[in-house]
Amino acid sequence: MTLFALDLNAGRARAMCGLPGTPRPVALDGTERELPLALSLESRRIEVGRAGRDLCRRQPHLACLEFLPHLAAPRTWSAGKHRLDATRAMTLVMERIQPTCAGINGIALALPAYLERLQVGLLASVLAKQRLPLVGSVSVPLAAAWSAHASQPWCGLALVLDADDHALTCTALAADEPANPQVARVLLTKMFPKLGLRAWKERLLDAIADRCVRQSRRDPRESAVAEQGLFDQFDAVFDACRQGEMVELVIQAAHWYQNLFLPPQEVQAFVVRLVRQTVAEVKSLIGAVHSDGPPAVVLVTASAAGLPGLMAALHEHTGEPTTVLMLADDAIARATHELAAQWRGNKTPSGHHDVAIPLRKTARPVRQSRVVSALDDDYQMTVEEE
Repeated sequence: MTLFALDLNAGRARAMCGLPGTPRPVALDGTERELPLALSLESRRIEVGRAGRDLCRRQPHLACLEFLPHLAAPRTWSAGKHRLDATRAMTLVMERIQPTCAGINGIALALPAYLERLQVGLLASVLAKQRLPLVGSVSVPLAAAWSAHASQPWCGLALVLDADDHALTCTALAADEPANPQVARVLLTKMFPKLGLRAWKERLLDAIADRCVRQSRRDPRESAVAEQGLFDQFDAVFDACRQGEMVELVIQAAHWYQNLFLPPQEVQAFVVRLVRQTVAEVKSLIGAVHSDGPPAVVLVTASAAGLPGLMAALHEHTGEPTTVLMLADDAIARATHELAAQWRGNKTPSGHHDVAIPLRKTARPVRQSRVVSALDDDYQMTVEEE
């Protein structure tokens, strides 16, 4: 029984495929694991993936971006003879992904918490038209809870932070006291479009451009090619900052070229206001659910953990006994694959899970925590001590 798990957000798609218990990452864009959810309207034929992302700053009027959150909305994108809405855009994305799904027995989706049931239903109809057998779907916060709970069980309040190009999403979950099965339930979800990945990249772009002006009197924002090239390096900037490494930027316009070296502390200083706003929203969410104490665990998806300075701020402002756990890049897709096996085997109900989900039976949860070093390059966690 081959199952396919697709992790979607406003900016990209990731996937795992294989037999239950042995899924493998899928290259959705050539040799790359991530397929940008972007369309290029530049040519006669609409192109899906990097072609659209590469136009986001250079020729934004020819790019169709962030369409997933606009399912069931009247928004349209047009250029030349092309005119399409979000449903049509998602259809083109699934047409691109469909060849990688050959021979599967079922597909499951992980979707952002901000999507409504009507939007999920539209997405299900898109898959049905591609003859992709949907076995179920789950919101990212519940998939994160499923992923983390097996290795780091907890009781009580948990927070899940996720970020994509559209918004930063913070969800409060409650895990029941140990039961058979233990259940995670969503208490409250808040979405913050002004704190999404795009906002962080815009802030970095402006700060770095100001730095260039001070050093060389040249502004990369005055050249569409230079601005696009700078914007394309921000994912690498996030990775370097997360690992505490020096950031090297190459900025090139038609008639000038500049290298820029930035320590991670300076990059974090550029976005300190966004970090403070995020921490304030996290504290506000804790207050809104009327918790008796701090959360037992804060789960941070890989995309949110890459935001410069955010993980350090969460550690600083939560403290013991809260555990801050960063999920691996493929954790959501892997958890969705495991859930797909449950749904396909009728062990748990299928459909869309965005309210509650049974967790895997684990050892007795423990209380005190300490932070330990990364287990590998992509996965950091804290370990509980009895």
